[in-house]
Amino acid sequence: SHSSGAGQHDTILAVRGTHAVAAAVARCWASLRSPRAMAYRDHQPTPASGPPAMAVLVQRFIDADVSGVVFTHHPRVIEATHGLGDPLVSGAITPDSWTLDDTGITSRRAGTIRSRLDRCGDTLRLTPLPAAQRPCLDDVTVRELDRLGADITTVLGYPADIEWAISRGRIHTLQAHSMSAG
Repeated sequence: SHSSGAGQHDTILAVRGTHAVAAAVARCWASLRSPRAMAYRDHQPTPASGPPAMAVLVQRFIDADVSGVVFTHHPRVIEATHGLGDPLVSGAITPDSWTLDDTGITSRRAGTIRSRLDRCGDTLRLTPLPAAQRPCLDDVTVRELDRLGADITTVLGYPADIEWAISRGRIHTLQAHSMSAG
């Protein structure tokens, strides 16, 4: 059985410098004992491996034009927002959404995206968006993200939630969380 712990631990963005990175890693480790993480674990089967442990991933920051998640289980869903994806993955917004099957895109839903999050130096800034906002992605990019999700599912051997970002026309895979295998 696979389960996703997405969102239960802290994510710290836009960190620069050795001391700031070390402090951010310590905050991530501390989030292992946060009320949110403990509540999540209380609802999971008890692992035979002992107390919870954590590895912290430090990766290059992607200044995203658009970001989101590909859900590769059935039905396949792609969600996206303008700018950085933290408001999407934290549940603060309703993203633009596309549902797909083997025939292609079967439905589209406009989100309630009123602002975008971007890095400005060492801080993050929310900027309001125009009321008449077009969808974050065109159909060609939605199909490309769907193919990426299929490729990652093949490599993993099971469905996943895949976080991605597009910067300057290039798709970056940020992470993949395994889905519950039931």
